Amino acid sequence: MRLYYQIRILFRVNILLGIYHRLRRKSLKKRGYSELPVSEMIDQSQIARNFIAQSGFFDDPDRKAQLLATATNFTNGLVNIYGNTVALDEYTIDKFHFNRTRSELHNREIRFQWEIYRGRFLFNIGLAYQLTKDENYASSLTEYLKDWKAYSPATNPKMRYNGMESALRLMNLALLDPLLKDSEHYTPEIRNELIVALIFHADYTYRNYDITWYGLESNHGLSCAVGLVYASLLFPEHPNSTKWHNLGIRALKRAMKNQFSADGVNFESSVNYHRFVFELLIFLLSVFYRQNLQIDPSLEDSIRRIGNSLCSLTHSNQMISRFGDSDGGKFLPDFNTLPDFNSLEYLQWFKGQSNAEFFETIMFSDIPEMRGFLTNGSDAGRASDYVYFKDRSLSLIICGNEIGTHGKGNHQHNDFLSFELYGKCPFIVDPWSYCYTGDPTLRNSDRATERHNTVQINGIEMVEFDKSRIFEMMKNIDVSIQDISSSDSDWSVSMSHSGYRSLKNGRQFHQRNFRYERSQRVLTIIDELSGKGSHEAVLNYHIQKMGWQLNIADDKYIFTNEYETFEMSNDQGRFNVKEGYVSQAFMNREPSYHLNLGLSFTEQVRIITTIRYLVN
Repeated sequence: MRLYYQIRILFRVNILLGIYHRLRRKSLKKRGYSELPVSEMIDQSQIARNFIAQSGFFDDPDRKAQLLATATNFTNGLVNIYGNTVALDEYTIDKFHFNRTRSELHNREIRFQWEIYRGRFLFNIGLAYQLTKDENYASSLTEYLKDWKAYSPATNPKMRYNGMESALRLMNLALLDPLLKDSEHYTPEIRNELIVALIFHADYTYRNYDITWYGLESNHGLSCAVGLVYASLLFPEHPNSTKWHNLGIRALKRAMKNQFSADGVNFESSVNYHRFVFELLIFLLSVFYRQNLQIDPSLEDSIRRIGNSLCSLTHSNQMISRFGDSDGGKFLPDFNTLPDFNSLEYLQWFKGQSNAEFFETIMFSDIPEMRGFLTNGSDAGRASDYVYFKDRSLSLIICGNEIGTHGKGNHQHNDFLSFELYGKCPFIVDPWSYCYTGDPTLRNSDRATERHNTVQINGIEMVEFDKSRIFEMMKNIDVSIQDISSSDSDWSVSMSHSGYRSLKNGRQFHQRNFRYERSQRVLTIIDELSGKGSHEAVLNYHIQKMGWQLNIADDKYIFTNEYETFEMSNDQGRFNVKEGYVSQAFMNREPSYHLNLGLSFTEQVRIITTIRYLVN
């Protein structure tokens, strides 16, 4: 069975391209790394001056204090990575393997250390220097640049690393140049050292472009493409610049064609990864705008569609939908807090709807093309295979995906027909993986069917996966979005999936109907299971505890906070309330209410959940 699905994937991707890049990589590695010539970098100094001068974001004293606290910590050798404050010198690459043997969960995760090596926090320190001209901040960064090899796994062939990580590190390092331009500590020698680091990472990315041997390109390849094009624009006179640019542009065009739906939704079945690639693309687009370079109109239009679809996958409270894997993969700057990680409020700036600045938009504030780049969109509809509905402070997002990444399912979960329901606060949430993880046990528990807001039959996964492997979900599934209707009185959608057609006791199909009555603010969810044989079904709902108080009165489950109330009931009886967990962001778990309802049935059953929304 696995062989069948592997062959199916082969025919859906570019096999010859994958083989070519595999042979190319081997050939380049045999040549070894020679000392690359140093080349002059374009003058980016005006970038920093422009966006700081035109942005009023840090006129807010609290924001400025938060930024300066981060910068002061850095001068003391500390960085915070999504809630974990660590000493930077404990994460030099020579300590990589030792750190993975330590007891703390975050240390055992390779992604945690890679996040440190990406260096996204460096922008914040450089920005603190630009705002204050405090040479202590500049000095700490120049010391870091002197020792850049200690934090670059690309310099150690024995370490696990890839072209994607190298490209991200390149871009984060490059942003230091305009921010440090005025510092007495940023000497020509230090700038030359930065240039050496940037050229080294560009060449490493070029030599290690991320594509599987069977031709599958994903966010890894797209990250490499963005990094290579950016490097070619930084160093237009470098002997390798043309090679970087050509490979990057070709890969970028393939990504736009193969990694997104017609309306711009990323193919990896993860909203978090969709946000990550949008941020990379909007950053690259801004570089073209700044340098007044000609832009392929199709590329510009594609990025706009990708951003607009991200707006559709944003809840009414401006929080990101949580379907699929999460690995902490933000690219644009922020304060590195959990609220930052979950918020997409900054998209309002790109839509021209907000005069307020956001940390993520600071670097674009002086680019007129960016304001109004995205459109407002509709309050209900489809974004590829997601269905969404928004009514003032209430929002519903439903997952109708089939297996993503051309059927490989890299970052896919068993979340078919699962949904999220938010008010002013997240209510029914997709539990989200606490981190896309290399630990198979943790990863499998997070992508399992029972961890999502849907129905499980006979304890079987909707889509099977090998528990000893990280990615593959080797089974076919058909998901159908049949009817979406909207009127002044109500909104409804009907969906189904075929994940249970191979049960031992007889096949089953799951039909799920959603109907929202606008005036009553009542959402009705009807789950219809039909087919053959006798079965056990469990209906699961996951509700984060943070912010919600639960009271049970008769057969109603009443969840209340200071803003709103949700009342839940079910026609088949009372829910069982268990202790569960959901994730707020990268490796940060929070307790949850796990409501489930189990029942036995023969051939078919109908389960009706009613949810009433009340504003306090």
